Amino acid sequence: MIRNIPALCLVLALACLFPVTGFRAYAADGPPPAVERSPEELALRKAAEEGDPTAQYELGLALVRPIPPQFGPVKEGAEAVEWLEKSAAQGNADAAFLLGYIHQYAVGVTKDIGKAVTWMNKASDAGNTAAMVTLAAIYKVGDGVMRDKVKARDLYARAAEKGNNNARTALATMYMDGDGVHRDGKLASAWFRRAIKDGHAPAMLGLGKLHAANDLGMLNGPKALYWTHQAVVHGYPPAVYAMGLLYRDGVGTVQPDAYMAYLWLRLAHELSALANATAKPEGGTIPYWLENAERVLTVEQRKKAEAEIAGWLRNGPPAAPAGEPE
Repeated sequence: MIRNIPALCLVLALACLFPVTGFRAYAADGPPPAVERSPEELALRKAAEEGDPTAQYELGLALVRPIPPQFGPVKEGAEAVEWLEKSAAQGNADAAFLLGYIHQYAVGVTKDIGKAVTWMNKASDAGNTAAMVTLAAIYKVGDGVMRDKVKARDLYARAAEKGNNNARTALATMYMDGDGVHRDGKLASAWFRRAIKDGHAPAMLGLGKLHAANDLGMLNGPKALYWTHQAVVHGYPPAVYAMGLLYRDGVGTVQPDAYMAYLWLRLAHELSALANATAKPEGGTIPYWLENAERVLTVEQRKKAEAEIAGWLRNGPPAAPAGEPE
């Protein structure tokens, strides 16, 4: 009688997975060759092994590239975590933030929001504003934690006061929308404008939306167009579509303009097609919002628009007005 059936099963399984030729080939070839490392990496590893927190962080960062994770797979996550934890233990806030990011987005490791929040909190306590913004977003939507918009607002506010423009824009948007806070157009405007001083295009679009709102006492059509156009000039693609909507629907004293609406919406569609050259937007068909905008134009207007759009794509859209309207 065979007494050790599990052991026999394991042997048979290994025999199936690794035929005799496979064993012989491996034995003949020997172990895989050592990984060749550049002089720069060898120097970085030596410094990291000697306890340099900056070198430990840079080595961990190099091991988890590419970042963000959608750029490609990462195979060295476990080793990266090891070096980053050593760096974070010596007070490196950037290492703590990256550890939180790795665990939040499963960059070479299993996703673990609990660990992500723990490391983000350590980075935030050490003054890392990117960690504050990330934590705020986690609490704002309740991503693996209890939703807490008051905590989100406080984190955004801390980062905003330290100069983080993403935080300033997010905080302004919360006040504009009344998202977990009381609606306050003046506070929203103040935070948007602080970010705009640094050329932050999302804040420009946000201020444009604020001046397009008709229930905050800030409605001003020319200002809405001006700041949305400024966001376009500063290279923020969502603002192109927003310009089309403003002209389509009209805003404040600015009356609807079907032709201008079509130009901006068509530009948004063309830019989307260029950005997604390998995948046709809307399954290769014209999106309904562009089709509706085109339908109201005359044949002559369509021909004129084709030429104008070609010019915009070649040279860029028209410049924004020189100064902010009153």
